[in-house]
Amino acid sequence: MLTPPSPENEIERLRSLYATGLLDTEPDEAFDRLTRLAQSIVGTSICLISLVDRERQWFKSRQGLDAEQTPREISFCGHAILSDGILEVPDATQDARFFDNPLVTGDPNIRFYAGAPLHGDDGYRIGTLCVIDDKPHQMTQSQRLALRDIADCIEEQIRTRQQKRAYASLQSLTRLSTEANESPQALLRRGLALGCGFLGMPFGIISRIRGNDYQVLLQVSPENTLEDGQHFELGDTYCSVTLTHGQLLTIDHMGQSRFSSHPCYRAFALESYIGTALTVAGEPYGTLNFSSPDPRVPAGFTDVEREFIELLSDWVNEVLERWRGDDLLAWQEQMLAAITRSQALFIREPGGGKAFRGLLMDILALTGSKAGVIAEVHSSTHPNDLQLQTLYACHADLPALDPAQENEISTALRGVFFASADQHKAQAFVSGDGNSDLAAPGVRTLLGIPVIHKGRLVAVLGLTDRPDGYDESLIAALAPITGTLEQLLDAARIQEQRLDTERRLQSVIEGTRIGTWEWNMLTHAIVMNERMLEIVGYRLNDLPADARAFLRSLVHPDDLQHCDRLLHQHFAGELDDYDVVVRLRHKAGHWVWAHERGRVMRWTLSGEPMLMAGTRADITEMKAADIALRDNEARYRALFELSPVGIALNDYETGLFIDVNESLLLPSGYSRDEFLGLSYWDTTPKEYEADEQRQLDSLNATGRYGPYEKEYIRKDGTRYPVLLQGMLLEDLSGRKMIWSIVEDITEPKRLARMQQEFVATVSHELRTPLTAIAGALGLVDKGVAGVLPDKAREMVAIAHKNSARLSHLIDDLLDMEKLIAGKMRFELRSYDIMALIREGLAQNSSYADQYGVQVVMVGEADNARVAVDAQRFQQVLANLLSNAIKFSTAGGTVSVSVSQHEDTVRMDVVDTGSGIPVEFHDRIFSKFSQADASDTRQKGGTGLGLAICKELVERMAGTIGFESEMGRGSVFYVEFPLANATPASDR
Repeated sequence: MLTPPSPENEIERLRSLYATGLLDTEPDEAFDRLTRLAQSIVGTSICLISLVDRERQWFKSRQGLDAEQTPREISFCGHAILSDGILEVPDATQDARFFDNPLVTGDPNIRFYAGAPLHGDDGYRIGTLCVIDDKPHQMTQSQRLALRDIADCIEEQIRTRQQKRAYASLQSLTRLSTEANESPQALLRRGLALGCGFLGMPFGIISRIRGNDYQVLLQVSPENTLEDGQHFELGDTYCSVTLTHGQLLTIDHMGQSRFSSHPCYRAFALESYIGTALTVAGEPYGTLNFSSPDPRVPAGFTDVEREFIELLSDWVNEVLERWRGDDLLAWQEQMLAAITRSQALFIREPGGGKAFRGLLMDILALTGSKAGVIAEVHSSTHPNDLQLQTLYACHADLPALDPAQENEISTALRGVFFASADQHKAQAFVSGDGNSDLAAPGVRTLLGIPVIHKGRLVAVLGLTDRPDGYDESLIAALAPITGTLEQLLDAARIQEQRLDTERRLQSVIEGTRIGTWEWNMLTHAIVMNERMLEIVGYRLNDLPADARAFLRSLVHPDDLQHCDRLLHQHFAGELDDYDVVVRLRHKAGHWVWAHERGRVMRWTLSGEPMLMAGTRADITEMKAADIALRDNEARYRALFELSPVGIALNDYETGLFIDVNESLLLPSGYSRDEFLGLSYWDTTPKEYEADEQRQLDSLNATGRYGPYEKEYIRKDGTRYPVLLQGMLLEDLSGRKMIWSIVEDITEPKRLARMQQEFVATVSHELRTPLTAIAGALGLVDKGVAGVLPDKAREMVAIAHKNSARLSHLIDDLLDMEKLIAGKMRFELRSYDIMALIREGLAQNSSYADQYGVQVVMVGEADNARVAVDAQRFQQVLANLLSNAIKFSTAGGTVSVSVSQHEDTVRMDVVDTGSGIPVEFHDRIFSKFSQADASDTRQKGGTGLGLAICKELVERMAGTIGFESEMGRGSVFYVEFPLANATPASDR
């Protein structure tokens, strides 16, 4: 009876199955062609590609059967995947395993069954190619071989699709990089979803880290698990390890790693993790990370996945910078709008009540605070006897604060600002979460900003419970607002005292850091405030007699004509306001950007402008942010132009090319103008019309098409192969367009063909004649053809030895090719490791004798069992022993020891050679690597042995390594997990 897989292997097998992405997908003609071929060769009524899931078998391709799936518990394929050989049941009614199976006693009345196992990319058996008939049948040997060959082709198709999925993710990232219409938040969330889909991990997070505060900025996760904006202690997250690590961090199996005691693992049991630090504007920002409750064993994270995360993190950094620039620009615009609104309200509404309340609501919106107050400070005759009177209090979601909330905030502010006797030195105060010094239980976080007028504390602005907390940068950013508040309060006092209205308004405007001017066009006199000239580095005392000529001289020559044109259009009534952005030369010599607005306030009786007033604002920082944004857009365009893969934009209705990049033009032979005169159909051979219609149907149904292969027609009429995929989109006018990724795959196809030809040459053209040559030379060397002269015998011996080395090289090349292609079969069973080692020592004893080296056992582990392929284990042991023997001195000793640890067993092979040079350590397991690579090296070898050993050991879930010191010899070791299963031979 066949041994069922262990629960651990079943988990890994299912993971291998899910990694293919084939379950519950649409029928695929590439697979259907193969099942039709198998059905025809064996001559059965039914042929299936069956994928064995946890509780069912699902058919990716089916011929002669309507059912899409059947329960696993009654499936024949559930038996077929238990071994690598073909399971053949000539007559199910005569087979004790199946005679009472519902599929035999009822529809489809199975009599004959044959199933060839299908393997995933990591070697696990995930399903079968099976042929079924309602009549007993016996396959011929040629049919069995054909069934296995077709199964190999299906496996290759599965691997190809997995590779295409990875490539499609990279192309999706490329497309995201060209998106300009979506918000940064939407783009980042799409990037996270792309990463989760590519990695097969449910949790994707972009975090914002400040000190020990970890904020989930954006996330993609299963429902009811994570939310944007959540906060955690940094030390309770895996990202604390990422920041300490300093580079991309991957953890395949957290529970079996050195991080198994981490608080995050104890709290959430996330077994696998990949993350990297993010940097925005040259400063640490947070992390990009993905995690899953499932471990990634045995394969772990691949190089392709690591490279993808590195590319994704670079893209995330760029989008975050753009987001930061957008936020900064939006903040400055909102702040300027808030200042303008408060000024306008103050002017229109005597007393300033609406202005203060509106300004406070704007401040809450700008900072994200929950509540706030503006409180005035009053002093009695005693300088330290101060009182706090709340003037205006607001809640972000309500018209006003209730009395209890208002009292809590006022109490906290009073405790902060009145604790010191010297109120002239009051400074902004930022509290931490739950700061006991606040003495106000209802207030968790507090920002208190003093409003100082003429060196005296006149008021306090208090804000509470901002989700991100408060810091010095926010205080600095609010400086224009607090300056406005200061001047509004002062103006209110002046208004209450019935002072001059013009002076009061001028004070308010001065607090906004905006220049003001009045121009009397009859007298040519210009009146302005100090700020008007401070923007360009001058003072009012610097103004010459002809102020207008001086001001015009500061305007950039390229902007002056534009300013005059807008001014005359306003005078003519064509524009309601004079509104222009100009460059002004600063006194220090550089250029500053200014936004000027004005309006004619008084006209003459004849309709001529007489008095005009306006403002000037310094927008240099906002302009710099805008330029940075444009630079980012230019970089995205550069990505399009410099992409090594062709990119095209076509009109949906006509197929005309709207835009193409250089990578698409290069192989076509067309110039850009010529290509943009073509339609999609001009480059497509007519025989692809049916395929194109299917792709068009997919585009209309899903908004995407491909990837699929076809040919493009060059300008000279020749063709070349391409791989296409794309998506449908609309521009702002509603015009439908198609973005396409067009990869020239001429070179990949050529390389694949060359590789196949090389392996075929090695296998068929060199191996057979070399075997005959080596055999003939061996016979001659042994004297079968008679006694040879000494010189001739020496030459024959050399030739025989070199032919053996060449044969060994060919074997290594073919082994490495099989490993890379995933075609090498592994039959993992539980063995006593000591029995395997003793067998290996016996097999290699003659080799040791040739070198005069003794091989001894110096340590053993009783009853230690490992799950390995015995043949491959012996191949690894033979290679390690031969290396140790070969590099030991004559008369030396090679020792082998075995030690058992908590859940692993380790084998050490120790030689007494000269050791391995330090500069060669990092290449020891690389292909074709040898410490002595010269033509005259003393020790032979292909340079593939250790590379093959590493692949074999890792395919058997083990690890391999070495320790070496020059002049002291080397230790090579392999380590395998202990196996708990009882071997089949013991049952």
